[in-house]
Amino acid sequence: MKIKYVPFLTILGLIFADFAAADWEYSAEGEGKFLYGYADVASKYKSYNKNNRAVSDMWLEFSARNEFSDDYEAAFFADFMGGTDRYLKNYNQGSWGEEIYAKLQTPYGQFSFGQMNNIAYLQGVSAPEFGPLGVNNSMVVDFINNPNWKRRKKITAFKTLNSTYINTDGDAFKISYLTPEYYNTMVGISYVPYSYSRAGLVNKHSAYHNKGGIILSADNHLDFDFAEIKSSLGYAEFIENDKEYSAGLSIYRKGFTLGGSYRRTNANGKKLARARNYDLPEFFDAYRNAEAYNVGLGYEIGPFKAAVTYFTSKAKHTDFEDRIFQLSGEYQIEKHIKIYSAVAHVDFAGKKDEKEQNNKGYAFMAGVGIEF
Repeated sequence: MKIKYVPFLTILGLIFADFAAADWEYSAEGEGKFLYGYADVASKYKSYNKNNRAVSDMWLEFSARNEFSDDYEAAFFADFMGGTDRYLKNYNQGSWGEEIYAKLQTPYGQFSFGQMNNIAYLQGVSAPEFGPLGVNNSMVVDFINNPNWKRRKKITAFKTLNSTYINTDGDAFKISYLTPEYYNTMVGISYVPYSYSRAGLVNKHSAYHNKGGIILSADNHLDFDFAEIKSSLGYAEFIENDKEYSAGLSIYRKGFTLGGSYRRTNANGKKLARARNYDLPEFFDAYRNAEAYNVGLGYEIGPFKAAVTYFTSKAKHTDFEDRIFQLSGEYQIEKHIKIYSAVAHVDFAGKKDEKEQNNKGYAFMAGVGIEF
């Protein structure tokens, strides 16, 4: 061993020894949503829709934390998620998935790495997401199939954006940094070596699936006597894929939250891919030239929350377009149990002369959530 490496390895060994000897706090928490839904779609689409579905979505997290001092804290997380009877399988292993990552909090900001969402996604502000479905990447598509969003077995195709948050890279491995708060503002950056993840939008057979990306973001919160205001900005450049822009704003006052967000993608003039084989269906990446926005009004009082929201997305120069209108609510019965209800109207449009690329109708859902 060269002498010049000895001091470095000695210091590194002392750091790891202190790290291993430190007192750690361990915890586990989780949540499960179990929903039943009835779908009533237009008569011409009934042949490829189920009227009744029972869907579940579950999440479990194990964590270990240690405060080495008032200024430094390290934490490790192992998250596992899964579900049943979901049409859109948003997990990185198919029917289930995992996110394993670490965070280090310091006076100079927060450093994190591992399988996790990018910093713009985590800092994003949007319409109020009360109830069981979510506004972005809404679970309503598990009850009424959206032909523009496909992820089943070997087929991955997103002809429109499914979220106003930047989620192209899903929970692919990344390194992120978030600055300390300064004048109510924090700025972040994420580096993604490989942007493909089954929890994202990228098809693994695309020419750019193994390319990297950089994501930048900022958020701000302001407290006034009359209201609380939150805002966010995001920018991403995925190499040989697209550039993405996002913005969000929400205003809270006396139990009411009015919010919305916007996202745009630009493939820099690159042509959208056409079908060449089974693994690359036609327009599988039309999300690369698209835009989406949502808006909503929510109200919360005591254990009750409800929101009315609207989400729409469209791919440029195509017929692919989504409209989702939702009224949803939740009630916290006790510390560990919630009950949910929601009604939604959707209009998913594709090529007008191909019936299987369109869908339209109503869905009515109810269920229970269990937390621990």
